[in-house]
Amino acid sequence: MLKDIREWAKLALKDEKAVLAKVMEHENRNKADTGAAIEKKFSLEKRLGEVEKVIAKLYEDYALGKAGADEIDLLLPKYRKEQGELKAQLALFEEESSEQRETAARLNTLILTGELWTYLADLNEQAQERLDTIMEQMKATEGVTEELKRTSQMEWVQRCNNIHNRAEEIILHEMIYA
Repeated sequence: MLKDIREWAKLALKDEKAVLAKVMEHENRNKADTGAAIEKKFSLEKRLGEVEKVIAKLYEDYALGKAGADEIDLLLPKYRKEQGELKAQLALFEEESSEQRETAARLNTLILTGELWTYLADLNEQAQERLDTIMEQMKATEGVTEELKRTSQMEWVQRCNNIHNRAEEIILHEMIYA
């Protein structure tokens, strides 16, 4: 991911039109994903409506004496559970949709104001500086020194690669995914 940001930042500095084309391509993919998401939301809402009708019908049948307490006790928990699960799925769906809308709005704002290029370049610079700092701290903490490099190059390389991977994960969670 950090590599992607670096590539985008470099590309933004070299060729704004190419970055804009990539953004538009990404936007088109998001539109296709949005269509599928809307279908999923519709099917969840439809099923929730059906379950709520069944629950209402169960209560009605019980009140009219068409269904006994045993039947209600058997069927109602099943439908209540499904109703809760559907409501939870819809709430999660709404939360994700809201986050996607906010992200899309921020991206559009950056594009329209012409700040996307500088934002990506700044993010890349900050991420690289943070990566370097974290790696140096981890090397010092874990005893990965120039002495180790001279005495056991393969171990030094392995440990440095491990530190780099862990540091990059930290950066991704702190700066990119946040």
